[in-house]
Amino acid sequence: METLLRLARLPLLAAWAQSRLTSTQRTAHERASFQLLRRMAAEPPGDRGGPAGAPADDVQPPEWVEELGWRIDGANRAVWISPVDLGVPGAPPYPELTELVQALWHRHLPEWPIVEDEDGWISWDNAARRGGAPAVRKALAGLADALHSHSLVVGVGGEHRGVPGLLRSAAEARLAAHVARDGGAGSVQWFEHVGARAALALLPVAAIVQAAELCLADLIAARDRAALVETVLAVLDCGASLSQAAQRLGVHRNTVLARVARARDLGLVPDDPAQRLALHVICYALDVSWSGATPAAGSASSVTAPTGVTAAGAPPAGDGDAGPGRSSAGPASRHGRPGAGRAGRPAPGSGHRQATAEVSMP
Repeated sequence: METLLRLARLPLLAAWAQSRLTSTQRTAHERASFQLLRRMAAEPPGDRGGPAGAPADDVQPPEWVEELGWRIDGANRAVWISPVDLGVPGAPPYPELTELVQALWHRHLPEWPIVEDEDGWISWDNAARRGGAPAVRKALAGLADALHSHSLVVGVGGEHRGVPGLLRSAAEARLAAHVARDGGAGSVQWFEHVGARAALALLPVAAIVQAAELCLADLIAARDRAALVETVLAVLDCGASLSQAAQRLGVHRNTVLARVARARDLGLVPDDPAQRLALHVICYALDVSWSGATPAAGSASSVTAPTGVTAAGAPPAGDGDAGPGRSSAGPASRHGRPGAGRAGRPAPGSGHRQATAEVSMP
């Protein structure tokens, strides 16, 4: 028996290696095919053989997509699957993780293509074989445990028609997946509920931190730098309202005032209109970097408006120290107080043009 097992070992290893090679080749083939679709959609109509004045929506799926089992005719809704921790931004996933995701997808959603693309995987649901957004939600709900256990997040794009529509939905899904990382493993985020948060999710945090280390060297060297940056960020997020920032941070208003004054002495001057937007972005990036994780949001899969903003987008009334025109919305910091979550913050600079500042503003 031992001799038979020894003799069978090499053929088994060869068969395993061949299956691994076949899987790798198919992954590369599908990745190249999807990139070719992108190139075709980007070409002027005349260059791809169509009439010179044809709109982009007239791009016809090439015949070879059927050989891959892809359905693109009609409307499609893309989903983007991504690791919570990207490692090197833009780098492709590990081959082993790609095989795991493909196996997961083929087991639970065999009719949905799954293609490695950039720093994640793209899949889509074709309108010809399902019942719209509710069916997509149901399908993804069935993957919730697996997504969480493998530290994956999902972004869901809008429903669009044809090849250009699929590519647009894929781009939307990727943005939504970046925001979904705020909620941790297993989070699902729909693009239609993302808004301006997508821009923050794609900020090159590491590069901004490097710039801050040069521009704000005294602040970076300070032992209390984290508290100073968090406080200035809270003030900026709250439209320069010290009282709102104090409530958000859980400290006294005078503590906020003292920290802002110390930050100003170290070069972080939040009341300079020429630097305010840049400093807001820098504080955001430093806070994300020093927290040791991606932005700690309230649930990234939430479909409600950010805390402190009404459905119409107007800040709620009732803040006693908010002057006329001042944004009185101000989500809390990552410490878990009401409205907590960096994903709920307004985009840097969004609340300052209308602010009547408590901090001395020119």
